[in-house]
Amino acid sequence: LGAGSKYTSPNQSVEEFRKHVSLRLSGSAKSATEISGSTDMLEQRRRKISEILESEKTYLSLLHTLRDKWYLPIREKKLLSAVQLVTIFSNFEYILSVSEEIT
Repeated sequence: LGAGSKYTSPNQSVEEFRKHVSLRLSGSAKSATEISGSTDMLEQRRRKISEILESEKTYLSLLHTLRDKWYLPIREKKLLSAVQLVTIFSNFEYILSVSEEIT
């Protein structure tokens, strides 16, 4: 999000992120040329943000597949020891929860 970004933690709420993006996108221009340039920049930013959100939705879908097809069956059937499960799926539940929160 940039060096001066206030968004620093994956634990921040989705609303805080959206407010930050909204504030970053809403600037005031002084001339018709600046307005046109700002409009183009805003549209580019909106497209990039939309692309990022779509990528996150796809990623979340893949995480759900991993959880449903592999993680839960392996855990429920105790096919691996607890140590092996943690080693293979390190931070999986945390990553899944963060992804669910931001999408």
